[in-house]
This record gives sequence, C-alpha cells and structure tokens, in this order.
Amino acid sequence: MGLPILADDGLADTAYETHGAGAQKNRQQSHQMPGAAPHDEEKKQVQHNLAGVGRVIGVHSGKGGVGKTFVAVNIAFALAKMGKKVGLLDADIDCPNVVRFLNLRDMQLSGTKEGRISPIEYKQVKIISSHFLSDAPNEPMIIRGPIKHKVLAELLANVEWGDLDVLVYDLPPGTSDVPLSSFLIGNLTGLVVVTTPQKEAIMDAKKSVLMAKEMQVPVLGIIENMSGDVFGEGAGRRLAEELNTPYLGSIPLSKKIREMNQDAKIALSTQEFGQPALLAAVLGKQPETLLAQSWWRKLRS
Repeated sequence: MGLPILADDGLADTAYETHGAGAQKNRQQSHQMPGAAPHDEEKKQVQHNLAGVGRVIGVHSGKGGVGKTFVAVNIAFALAKMGKKVGLLDADIDCPNVVRFLNLRDMQLSGTKEGRISPIEYKQVKIISSHFLSDAPNEPMIIRGPIKHKVLAELLANVEWGDLDVLVYDLPPGTSDVPLSSFLIGNLTGLVVVTTPQKEAIMDAKKSVLMAKEMQVPVLGIIENMSGDVFGEGAGRRLAEELNTPYLGSIPLSKKIREMNQDAKIALSTQEFGQPALLAAVLGKQPETLLAQSWWRKLRS
C-alpha cells in the first residue's frame, strides 16, 4: 500500500493509495469525491491567467529552514538583472517570508478596474504575497488546509501577472496542503529542490523529489545550501546521484551571504556566489549556453 493522501481540499476523510494496485483509479476518483475542490476547473483558470508566462518554477523542500525563500528570491532577482521579465509568488500562505526578506513591509497592493489584483513591482520583479492580504501581518494566521488552498487558487487565478519569462513560486515545506495544491493546479514547468547537507534535510528533500515525480512535475535539480565546514558538504550531490536527478551546485554557508540577506541584496547575482547551473535549469538552458550569453556576462560584471 502506498502513502495515504487525503482528499485534496482536506474536507473529505477518504485517503487513496499513490502506488500499487488501485493507485491510478484512486487518482482519477480523487477529483470526484464528495466535497472535493473542482481542481480541473481551477487548473483551467490558472492556465488561462498564466497564458503569458513562459516558465513556472517551484522552489521547494520537504524540510523547513533550508533556505527556500533565499533561493527563490535570488533566482527571481538574478533573472531580472539579466533582463528577464520575472514574477515572484510567496506561496507560503500562513507564514510568508518574501516581504520581510526584501524589506517591503510598507508597500501595498492595488486592484484593477476589473476587480483583479495587481502585484507590487520592486526592481523589475512583480511580487505577490499573502502578507499584503492581512490586516495584521505580524500576527499568526491560524487556518486549515482548505483555506490555504482557496487563497493560493485566488493568487494564481486572479493576479494580473501579464507577460513574464519566468514566474517563481516560493513554496512552503512539506508534501501536503499548499505544495500539493501547487502541484495540482499551479501549472508548474519544473521544480528546484533545496537541501542543506544534514541528514534530516536530505531525508526530506528526497521526499520532495519523490513527490514531484509521483505528481508528474519535472524536477529541474537539487541545490545544496549552507554547504561547508559547519554542516558538511556533498550530501546534496549524493542525493541527486541516488535519485538520478540533476545536481545544480552548492551555495556556501557564508557570513557575507548572511549580511547580504539582511540588506536585501541578491547574492546569486554576484561574481562570488553566482550559480550558472541553477539559473540555466530555471531557464531551460544548458549552463554552457548561459555562460556564453552577453546577459550572463553582464550579471557577472
């Protein structure tokens, strides 16, 4: 018997197998359970809204605290520095961090005449976060999975993203609720999995990769964050080899990166910490192709 997955909106008690006999039947029936969200219709709405978006990239890991927000923000702003049109969705509905990471707490959303949501724009990146939807963003948002799903669906289907080369999702940890909803309706082109070298993080990053493969979301690769003498190094590469998944490189545990984070500066757009394999994977290119581009040389200057 495979791992049980509750009905996708969390309202039904029925679980279904993800492997073995009956798995395919259960997948087909999961959208027809009494009380289940109409995911097919939601997915169509999201696809229509994101029709002008070239690539939709999720940044994820099973473990919290490994630097997903750091990687997602750095991907978005490094690509913007290259001249790409980029959006950034903070998909961590109840504990959003993108706004705090970028020190954007005083900015406010606006609406369109049609009643849609206009993302804020900061340094040529369009950004949306549930932080902007709360009257008390410093207070805990105590909600259950079905509400998270509805908020995510609203942000995906009703935000005026316009034409983008890349839309980046900063996903929360775990293999349920928002990550599951994102895999089901988020129109993902691919997933970047972030891990640190510790065995606990590696174990949960493996779950993230296996979940993506089960949900038929392409895994672009694994990147090892906070690599070095303190937490070790190389475990991310070994996991990638074990899972036959691309290894996108390592980001060192560095005081300089911490200081850049505190000042909302983008480490991956610097000569010292640039990540060509990671950014190339996000763009659907080979690293060698990216390195030959004039906009990559501009990034590295």
